[in-house]
Amino acid sequence: MTSFDIFVLVVLGFCLLFSLMKGFVREVFSLLAYVGGYLMAVKYQDTFARLLMESIPSKPLSKLIAFVAIYIITAIIISLMGKVASAMLWSGANLSMFDRVFGGLVGLAKGVAILVAVTFPLQFFPELAKKFTQDSYAEPYLAEVRDFVKKNPGTLNIRKNLSNFDMEGAKEKLNGLKDLKKLSDTFDDLKKAIPGTDKPQDQYSKEDLKKLNEILKSVDKN
Repeated sequence: MTSFDIFVLVVLGFCLLFSLMKGFVREVFSLLAYVGGYLMAVKYQDTFARLLMESIPSKPLSKLIAFVAIYIITAIIISLMGKVASAMLWSGANLSMFDRVFGGLVGLAKGVAILVAVTFPLQFFPELAKKFTQDSYAEPYLAEVRDFVKKNPGTLNIRKNLSNFDMEGAKEKLNGLKDLKKLSDTFDDLKKAIPGTDKPQDQYSKEDLKKLNEILKSVDKN
């Protein structure tokens, strides 16, 4: 048994014990909170983001705040429902054997999910991954789960959506700032170079008229 196997056992053992204390019903609702929060956030983030853009001009920031807010609120509501349901079925101090055993199984599933999330980035550093997981009994099983996650279309869609969200929003905001900067610079040049209005019209020099003509041409180009 390697140190990596010990780490795996510690994570799974902690999740198992914690879930045995919480019970099956609360653990199921805990999983539903994670999944339900994500699904609700994906479905309604655009609608909520449009409302936020009335006070937050940045589209990427509005979508991020909308996603996080919907996710947290949904997760809290579902978690509270789980606590109420658990209290109605069994008292917190006297959970049935069924509730504890199946709660432990759900906890083990959560432990596996945590291990996969922690070890997933190691695939980008093969030498480091080999050093940590060499001769491990648990690594081949975790590798199978990681392969399943990589091949899962839902996982690819999530990564694609996050990528589009960040890049497209940033490009749109950057282009808007560039246009605004050009317009601001043009007006600054106009204010500095335009002849003074206190001169009579017949006293404008050729140099003043030339400057004014150049400014008008630059405005047309922008």
